[in-house]
Amino acid sequence: MRLKSIHFSNYRAFRSAVLPLEQLTVLIGANGSGKTSALSSISTLAEIMRRNPINLWSMNSIGTKPDGNNAPSLSVTWDNGGSMRAVQALNQAAQFQFDRDPLGGEHANWIARGRVFTLDSEAIAEPVSLVSSTLELRDDGYGLPAVLTTLQDREPEQFEELNKALKNWLPEYDRIVLDTVNSKRALQLRTATGKHRVSASKLSDGTRLSLALLTICHLPEPPTIVGLEEPDYGLHPRLLRQLKDSLLRLTKPREFGLEREPVQVVVTTHSPYFLDLFKDELESIVITQRQDLSSSFTRLKDLPHVDEIIQGVSLGEMWYSGVLGGVPEKV
Repeated sequence: MRLKSIHFSNYRAFRSAVLPLEQLTVLIGANGSGKTSALSSISTLAEIMRRNPINLWSMNSIGTKPDGNNAPSLSVTWDNGGSMRAVQALNQAAQFQFDRDPLGGEHANWIARGRVFTLDSEAIAEPVSLVSSTLELRDDGYGLPAVLTTLQDREPEQFEELNKALKNWLPEYDRIVLDTVNSKRALQLRTATGKHRVSASKLSDGTRLSLALLTICHLPEPPTIVGLEEPDYGLHPRLLRQLKDSLLRLTKPREFGLEREPVQVVVTTHSPYFLDLFKDELESIVITQRQDLSSSFTRLKDLPHVDEIIQGVSLGEMWYSGVLGGVPEKV
């Protein structure tokens, strides 16, 4: 099961737009073009499905009045034919309306397990109280020591796979170490040379972000759909191939010997180097473009003559040049 598309109506940056989705979708575009709004829709849908209070009216597009004629709504379709819409009547909580649900509620459960992460280096490094019941990462990465402790205790083989991946990404370290400091669970990394422990507070931002991303990609029961806000941010360009491979671990688990359902992944990026890695997967790249007060989506493969345009050249360079769109407008 995966989402085929998300339809936006008067939602944040989108007056009326349709976001096509693959198993792994890469969103590119200028600042303010709507990439973050697109990711937020995943969180909004999941929160509504979890029956948490969400005020869709506060998410109306700029320049529209939140009244009965311009009510913000989100609709989704699945690749297996299901569809539903998130709406909110005046003075009522946001809720779903099912147009087609051939699996009898499975679609709703699937949406409820979606997550969007905007990782923050400081939150990732924060120790967690031993009395905390935190068993999953917060959206900013807080709770990582607790999640890793649970992984180490309950899924030791997965924990060892994570350590192997860590050494591949960051060969200067050979192991994740979890310790109790001042009644809190704290994260450390052990150096490959000398076996010295380095506390999370002394690790670089890129190292902390790498560890959080690796953990998300090695969860034994990951979310059904994962949104990542610029996962390449803070990473050295040479790590971007490893990043893509880790995301493929989520989306194509059986290729990695994992017996679980594929995770759908949506990521945003401003990196031409990361984009280059998808040159043979143009259907996975979606351009967000803003014109006046509304944004839209275009799949890269749907651009006229795109195969000829990028033939023999770097996809990232062509995007950076502005030929493909999705770049800041000149003043």
